[in-house]
Amino acid sequence: RWRENFKLSEEQLIWFRMHEAADLEHSDLGWNTIAKYARDLRMEDAVVEACRKNLLVWTAYFDGIAAAGDALNRRLSS
Repeated sequence: RWRENFKLSEEQLIWFRMHEAADLEHSDLGWNTIAKYARDLRMEDAVVEACRKNLLVWTAYFDGIAAAGDALNRRLSS
């Protein structure tokens, strides 16, 4: 998708591929740690609720960015 949207070369995509792999590794490490301690402390329901709230925040964040981009695109197109 990055290549298509921004006309990137294969060389320019290296950063995105490396960053994606590092994000997955770090994310897995974090989530596995949370799962272990949530289970040990019997806080599974609290963790699930915290994740639900976090997803609501990220949804609002990305929806706001998309709406701003759409508004800018409409303004520039008119």
